Parts: sequence; structure tokens; C-alpha cells
Amino acid sequence: ARDVIKEQASVFNGTCNVYAPKYRAVVLKAYSKGDQGQAAYNAAFSDVCDAFKAFLSRWCVDNRPFVLAGHGQGAEHVVRLLKEVVEPDASLLKRLVCAYPLGTHIGNDTFKSIPVSSAAADVGCWVTWCTTSNQIAMSDNCDGHVAKHNGKAIVQFTRRPISVNPLSWRLDRKYVGKGQHLGAIVDGKVVPNFVGAVCHKNGAQDGMGGSLQIDPTESDGVEQFALSGNAKDYHSADYSLWWMNIRHNVAERVNAWHHQIMANSVQSQGYAKYADESNNCWYSVASDVEGPASWVPDGASACVESDQAKCDAFYVHPTIVMGWLSRQLNMDPDETGLFGMVSARDV
Repeated sequence: ARDVIKEQASVFNGTCNVYAPKYRAVVLKAYSKGDQGQAAYNAAFSDVCDAFKAFLSRWCVDNRPFVLAGHGQGAEHVVRLLKEVVEPDASLLKRLVCAYPLGTHIGNDTFKSIPVSSAAADVGCWVTWCTTSNQIAMSDNCDGHVAKHNGKAIVQFTRRPISVNPLSWRLDRKYVGKGQHLGAIVDGKVVPNFVGAVCHKNGAQDGMGGSLQIDPTESDGVEQFALSGNAKDYHSADYSLWWMNIRHNVAERVNAWHHQIMANSVQSQGYAKYADESNNCWYSVASDVEGPASWVPDGASACVESDQAKCDAFYVHPTIVMGWLSRQLNMDPDETGLFGMVSARDV
């Protein structure tokens, strides 16, 4: 679990100060518990929403730009932040560099005014993908966790999902070869030219598409990224398979945002310092040398110094299921069996 957090949050530390909220993440069974599960899920989002508002009021201040990111359940909460907090606020929309809610299904019908990115330097937009083998149509773990109870979906953001190809940052169905692959994280090292990818049936009316497909026969070792129990689903590797492409893209978009702002004569005021832990809702992962988001793999540039960061990233971790019982974390503060209190420091 720690490696999942490390390999996801750290992708932003080449350009951004990285912040991650502690929240009552729901466990997987909550998605199939109907109204009770929905209430638990809403409580989890409430924690994330409060933390995001604290992030904006205490650390990402003075018109500084921000990146929103998450994976799985974390991505779902990021989508809700975009819909319920960012989109209605014109001043926040101007500061949004890009959202990276990976591993959940989103489509052109998800937001009213925030567009999907169609080029590598677009800003004020979002990207997503759900990585699978080319032998399946879509990921069972990347459908907005559309778990149903009596026919009711707990979470559903679109009926026509799409993926952006992180090798080209385009939406078309053109296969992009592994020559454009800048690096996956393999055993703590950046390994380039590892695998190619193609977007499958983006926006298909039958809903059976929107995945980012790879050919597992193309590279030795790609099987290590597959989910346990489903060798054709690479949900847990939505960040680590494309790590270096994401890292470069974050830098490109942040630079594009600053150029655009300068052209419009609106200034971002200085560089905020890292947060401390005086507020118990927060853990500033990048401020701690042992923190998972300060990690960089062999072959990558160093973590940016806090006073040089051009942007702030708000990252929401996915559902963490590995080792919870044995680790005796404060899993169930409300004794419903639906929560797992976890932060980046815990895993």
C-alpha cells in the first residue's frame, strides 16, 4: 500500500508542493451497501472537501495555481471537488492547471464547463484513463465503482467514458508505440520504452469502452502491474506505468499556465512554504524526507525545493485494502465497518 501512495503522489513533486488529506476512506464493501454505503461515501467526501478548503485557505494562497489528483476512490472525490467546489467558482477555475483523477470513468457529460484535455499543454482541464489489457473492453475496477444495490448506482459520473492517452495526451484511437513511453516505475527505477497504448472506444454509446489498452505481450515484466486475480486489468498501475510521462506533463502544463497568466497580466504571489502538521487533518507529504511523496525513483529528477515550486498539488489516495487488519490502523472510527482512516503517513 505504501508503494501505491509513493508511486502516485511522488509524480507531482518535480514541479509541485504535494499535499494529501487524511480522510475516512470507505472500504470496498461500502459500495454495495445501498443508503448506508452512500452515507459513508458522503462522509468520506466531506472530509476531503474540508481538507481541500483548508488547503486553499492556508497553503495554496495568493492566486497560486493548483493541480488536483487522485486514484480510484480518491479520483471519485476529486471529480466531486471539481463539480461541487471548483466549477461553480470562476476564480478557482482560473487557478486550475489540470486535474488527474485516474482510475475512474469520466466523460464529456461529467462537467458543465471543465473540458477534457486534448493536447499536452492544455490548462483548466482534466485527464483520466483506466489501463487494461487489449483483451478486455473495460476495467471492472475503473467504472466509478458503479456498485449497485437494488439497482441504484452509488457512484456514476458518465455513461460514455473516455480515456486520454498519456503517451500523446490525445483522445484519438491511434496506437502510440513504446518509443513515446518515457518511463514506468519498475523496482524503484524508471524504465523507458516499456509499453505502447491506444484509447479503446472513447465515448462509446453502449458504455463498453473508454479504457487505455496495452498489449501485454509487448514487454517483458508487464504482468507485475496486473491486479491480483485479474491478469488483464492494470487498474493499480494507472500512475506507475506512465509515471515519467505524467511527471513531464505536469511540468509542461504548469509552465503553460504561468505563461498564460503572464500574458493576461495576472500575477501569482510568490511561493508558499510547506504545511506543517499543526492541523491534524493534514499531512504535508513532501515536507518530510521520509514521506512517500518526497520519494523519487532512480532515473528521475529530484523533488523540487519548497520555495521553488511553481504549483501546489492536492492528491487524494485510493481505497487502501492491503494489510489493514494486520496493521491495526484506526479503521472503523464509527463502528459501521465501512470506513478505514488512513493517511499517507500510515501506509
